[in-house]
Amino acid sequence: MSPDALRRALLAAALHERPRIAPSRLLVAGDDPDYRAWFRLALARTFRGAIVERVPDSPSALAAIDHAEPSVAILDLDMLGSGGLDLVASIRARPSETRVPVIVTTALRELSDGRSLRTLDIDGFLAKPFEPSQLVTMIRRLLSVPPEATARPRALEAGRSESHA
Repeated sequence: MSPDALRRALLAAALHERPRIAPSRLLVAGDDPDYRAWFRLALARTFRGAIVERVPDSPSALAAIDHAEPSVAILDLDMLGSGGLDLVASIRARPSETRVPVIVTTALRELSDGRSLRTLDIDGFLAKPFEPSQLVTMIRRLLSVPPEATARPRALEAGRSESHA
């Protein structure tokens, strides 16, 4: 068997083992309104029908998770206030039957105490700046969603404001 055929067979087997779950609710937590608007545009266009809930801080994020658990939580680690680190710890400490996948975004390469971002109990991180396609790929990977199960992303339009959820 050729290396390409083996890779395709392994990929097909991995996709069949895990359920394919299209996200129904995505939570974006960040104190920058432009950050939240950018994510809403990128995610709503790709994951049509999914609710993209945007919140400005950690307390609002925890309240949103308690209200309705998201398919994936996307958190700005650089958030003001209690910040993303405390939010990740609070999410992981919650009693829940399911584990919410957490993706953090940050301009940092390591934490202020010198620890690597890889030591956090997160499912993925993206270093700013990054492309919307990188986030979409990470969400699809976490939920085992094949690209054909979601709409194709289009270029982001400039100047659109936050509108709903």
